Amino acid sequence: MGCRSSTAANVQEHQQEHTNDMMQNMMGAMAQIQQQQIEKQQQMIRDDPECKQLFDRQTELQQRLLAAIQTGDSDAQLQAQTEIIDLQKNPKYMKMMMPDMQVMQQTMTQGFKSNKKRRGTST
Repeated sequence: MGCRSSTAANVQEHQQEHTNDMMQNMMGAMAQIQQQQIEKQQQMIRDDPECKQLFDRQTELQQRLLAAIQTGDSDAQLQAQTEIIDLQKNPKYMKMMMPDMQVMQQTMTQGFKSNKKRRGTST
């Protein structure tokens, strides 16, 4: 009986370590994706005046929305939200705001590979 509980405890400990490794890799990958996204946005803003205008417009609308929320002005909230939705329909805005799927896939794959290496398994 003591051997079974010891084995179960070892399995549970191993599973917990594996879960912790996976979470750590996932958080690192997400931070890397976020950093790459910020760099992409900054580059697009520097390279394209329209992207700068879109980004400035987003900032303005977010400030208006926050002010409307703070004052309880539901009409102003609705107006700002409507304008934000319209802004999100712009293809350049979406390209600027959305992470590249290829970058996300590469980052996640690298994270999974490093997790397997730490555990001593092959890909």
